[in-house]
Amino acid sequence: MNYDALCKCLLFKHCNKDEFQELLSGIEFYIHTYNKGEFVISEEEHNAKIGIILLGAVEVQKVFPTGKMVTLNRLKTSEVFGLSTLFSYDSYYPTSIVSLTRSKVLFLSQKSVIELFNKEPEFLQQFLRFTSDRILFLNRKIEIFSFSTIREKITYFLFSEMKLQKSDQSIILPFAKRVWAEYLNIARTSLYRVLKEMKEEGIIDLKGRSITIKKLDELKKEIL
Repeated sequence: MNYDALCKCLLFKHCNKDEFQELLSGIEFYIHTYNKGEFVISEEEHNAKIGIILLGAVEVQKVFPTGKMVTLNRLKTSEVFGLSTLFSYDSYYPTSIVSLTRSKVLFLSQKSVIELFNKEPEFLQQFLRFTSDRILFLNRKIEIFSFSTIREKITYFLFSEMKLQKSDQSIILPFAKRVWAEYLNIARTSLYRVLKEMKEEGIIDLKGRSITIKKLDELKKEIL
């Protein structure tokens, strides 16, 4: 058991290593190891459970009827998935979760999560807080899709990240540009082209995953 990973998980951040043995005593859970490229959860799988990544990283993918695949998120050690389906009447997973590396995941069933609610009120509070944050994340995705041009989508994302990272001039991309393009639902070549244009216009500067806003007022005009 990787107690260090659990301690860093938002659901258990109120616990220390010594408290976990007592908290999980009598609670049913299981741990499974996955190889790179293996499905952790398949889309439309019917199973009410949450997963906590103890080791490695996974990718949340959505495959559309046309065959197009979009990466919705990447999760690393200590992060959680499956909360949205845990208490849903329709507990089918709307996405697939694929292991990006050799990964180890701890699973808790709906019954086990309810037992933890009753056993540790702080766990319930963290669960509700985490769920609220996920709703805000999805709302942000919807807002991005509401913009029609690539520049608008990029601009909205940059301002959102500046707010999240508490910065008024620069951000660090939370993922690679390939994943960023999928997140914005645009072609990678289109993302690179528009970023190059914005750099040549002196609006932004790029260095790896670091993006510096050089003309804030000009950037604001993109979404006004």
